[in-house]
Amino acid sequence: MLRVRDVMTLDVVTVSPDLTLREAAETLATSGVTGLPVLAGHEVVGVVSASDLAMFAADAPGSPTERDFPSEPDGLSEEEERAADAPDEPTAAYFLAYWADAGVDVVERLASPDAPEWNVFDDHTVEEIMTRKVSSVGPDDSIRDAARYMLRMGVHRVLVMEDGSLVGLLSTTDVVKAVAQYGVAG
Repeated sequence: MLRVRDVMTLDVVTVSPDLTLREAAETLATSGVTGLPVLAGHEVVGVVSASDLAMFAADAPGSPTERDFPSEPDGLSEEEERAADAPDEPTAAYFLAYWADAGVDVVERLASPDAPEWNVFDDHTVEEIMTRKVSSVGPDDSIRDAARYMLRMGVHRVLVMEDGSLVGLLSTTDVVKAVAQYGVAG
């Protein structure tokens, strides 16, 4: 029977809870992984994933980019004046005309690391967004049981823990490789 220890990733990249979100995103990108265990010393305190970073970025308010403001009210275009004067328009609609990146989606915001929105990644840490509930399996668990557990928990990776210590990581990619290499995992 194929066991977790037979296919798990041994060389696990980890991060500290006090790492900035920018550093975590860079670590994810350079490591080619989508999730990282978070260790405080030798203790596992959580997991941070690309999804956690994307959710944080999506929830973060956008920062207006620098833009020249007209000195006179007549510097507005006809459309901007109509939007500002329309009685049924919310007051905030007026300011959208001055906000160069209003409506820019998260992917576009993250594609430009020098944009003002990216600075929020320097001001927050992994501890603020990490998932504290850690899903784990043991190294002697069967691949089939581990895959069922991952499916039930709705996770793409589980930590492999032995006697309270992190000994590896099992990802959906590891499970797929096992199935491809060994056939139906036992």
